Amino acid sequence: MPQKPSVSFVAASRFISTDAGASKPLISLSSLKPNPGSRKLRMRVGRGEGSGKGGSAGRGMRGQLSRSGRFGKYWFEGGQTPVSRRMPKRGFNNVNHRNLVPVTLNRLVTWIKAGRIDPTQPITMKVLRDSGAITKGPFDGVTLVGKGAERLPAELSLPLDIEVSKATPMAKQAITSIGGSVSVKWYNRVTLRAHLKPEKFAILPRSAGTPPPRLRHLYPDQSPQYDDRSVFASGEMAAAKATLAQTIKEVAAEYKKRRAVRRADRQARRWVSPAEKAEQLDRMEAQLLNVAPAPKLSKREQRLAEKQAKKEKAAATVAAAEE
Repeated sequence: MPQKPSVSFVAASRFISTDAGASKPLISLSSLKPNPGSRKLRMRVGRGEGSGKGGSAGRGMRGQLSRSGRFGKYWFEGGQTPVSRRMPKRGFNNVNHRNLVPVTLNRLVTWIKAGRIDPTQPITMKVLRDSGAITKGPFDGVTLVGKGAERLPAELSLPLDIEVSKATPMAKQAITSIGGSVSVKWYNRVTLRAHLKPEKFAILPRSAGTPPPRLRHLYPDQSPQYDDRSVFASGEMAAAKATLAQTIKEVAAEYKKRRAVRRADRQARRWVSPAEKAEQLDRMEAQLLNVAPAPKLSKREQRLAEKQAKKEKAAATVAAAEE
C-alpha cells in the first residue's frame, strides 16, 4: 500500500517541503484572494452603447418593468386578492385587557428565605421589582397567586403585609392564616411607573384616584361609596324631590324676571325711528284714553292711504279754486 507523503513545516522558511521535493509558498496576507469564479464584477448600466448595457440599461423599451419604483408595495400581488385578505380573521384585541404579572407564594417564600425580601417591612410591587421577583417588561400590575401556599405555615412564622394590584382567594387565605394582610390598590400607568421608579419623576404625580367603573368592585376602598338604594323608594326621597322641584321653579321665575328687566333696558336704550316713536306715542295716548289703538297697516296699505290722502287734498284744492 503506498504511503502518504509526509509534510514538514519549517519555521525558518516560508516554503513547505514535501518528500517529493516540490516547494510551495506559504499562505500570507499578501497572497490571499478569492477562488477563481467566486466573485463577479457588478453590471454597470447606462455607460454608452459600447458597453452592451447603454440606452435602456437592460430594461427594454417601455412598460411597467422599465420604470423606477416598479415593484411598489411589498404586499402587492399584481391585483389579485392579497394573502392578508384571503386569510380569515379570528378573535379580537380586548382594549380593557390588563397585563398583570403573576407572583406565586412559592417564589415569595423562596425570596424571603434567600434574604432578598425583608418580611418585617411591607412588601409592595416596588419591593418585588427591585428584588427580582418580577423580571418582565411593561405591565399594569401584579397578581398574587396561591401556588405554594402550603409552604407558608411550615417555613414562615412572621406575618406578611403585602400590597398588590390583585390577589386570588387562595393567596389571601394563605396570607391571613399566618396573621398577615393582603391589600389591593389601583394604579394607572403613570402612578404605577412613579411607584416603581420614583427617580424618573421630578415631581411625583397625584394618586390614581377613582378606578374606572368596570374595576370598582375590585377596589372598594378607592371607589365612591353609595347609600342604600332603598332610600329612592322611601318618603324622604320623595320629599327631597319635591323640595328640589320647588327650588328649580323659584330659580326659573327669578331668571325670567331678570331677563325681562334686561330686555326692557335694551329696548329703552336702542335707537327708535321717528315713525316708530310716533306709533309708540299713539299707543300710549290710546292706553291713557282707554281707546283701542289704530290697527297697524302694512306697507302696501300705507301707500294706498297716502295716495287717497293726496287725491282728497287735490280735490279740496280744486273745489276751493272754483269757489
